[in-house]
Amino acid sequence: PLETTTNRRNKLVMTAIRDQVYFPRGALAEFGFADTRMMLVQVPQGDRMFEITPYGNSGNYFVGIDRHSNRQQWTANVILPSIEKGGSHQLRFGVDFQRASFAQETVRHDYRVLRTDLTVARHVTFAGDPFQQRRNFEGAHYILNKWTPREGVVVEAGLRADWDQVVRDVLWSPRISAAWAPRWLSDTKFSAGYGIFHDSLSLGTLTRHQDQVSYATFYAPGGAYERGPLMTAFYVNERELRAPRHRTFSASAERRLPFDFYGRAGF
Repeated sequence: PLETTTNRRNKLVMTAIRDQVYFPRGALAEFGFADTRMMLVQVPQGDRMFEITPYGNSGNYFVGIDRHSNRQQWTANVILPSIEKGGSHQLRFGVDFQRASFAQETVRHDYRVLRTDLTVARHVTFAGDPFQQRRNFEGAHYILNKWTPREGVVVEAGLRADWDQVVRDVLWSPRISAAWAPRWLSDTKFSAGYGIFHDSLSLGTLTRHQDQVSYATFYAPGGAYERGPLMTAFYVNERELRAPRHRTFSASAERRLPFDFYGRAGF
C-alpha cells in the first residue's frame, strides 16, 4: 500500500580534473583530482505504527534515513621511456590518495508483527543515538613493468601496496599476466593472469555499531506476555578488522575466424 512506502531522493555530484605532461623520448606524467559527493534521503509517509501481517503490511514504514558521503582522490602516474635490455621494458609507477567520510541520521519508530488472527506476536522499539559517522584516509602506490622479450610475447608484472586508517596494515597486491601470439598460428592469441586485489572498506558497514539498538518483546497466542524485551545490537572489534581480499586467476584463447568474426574461450 502507498502509505507503507517511502519517498526517496538521491543526488550524486562528481567533479574531476586531470593534466598530462609529455616529455622527450616518450615519457608521460599524469596528475588528477576527483571529488564525489552523494546524498540519500528516505522519508516515510508518516509516523503511524508499521504492522507486518500474513496478509500484507500496513501503516507507515518505520525507518527514515538522511545519508551524506563524500570522497576526494588525488592521483599521480608516471610512464618512463622504454628500456631496451633483454627485450623492451616500459616501467609505470604512481600513487593514489583518498579521503572519505560518511554521515547518516536514522530515525525509527515502533513496528509490530501480527499473527493470522491479528494478535501481536512481537513488538519492536528502538533506542540510542540516531547519528553514525566515520572518516578514513587511504594511500597506495604501485609499480608495473611491461616486458616484451620478443615480438608476439608480452609479460606484465606489478606490485601495489595499500594502507588506510582503519585496518592500519600494509596490504600487498602482486599481479602478473602474459599474452602470446604464436607465429605458427596466425590470428590467434593466448593470455593468462593472476593477481591479489583488496577492496576498499565500506564506511557504512564500519558504523553499524554506532547505530541504534532494538528491543523486541514477544507475546504468546492470545496476547499474553512471553519474554523480552530482548536487545539486538552490533559490535565490532577494531583490532581484528581485515580488508576484503580476492585472489583472481584468468586464462583465455582468442582467434580470428572467417568473415572477420572472432572466437574467444576463457576461464
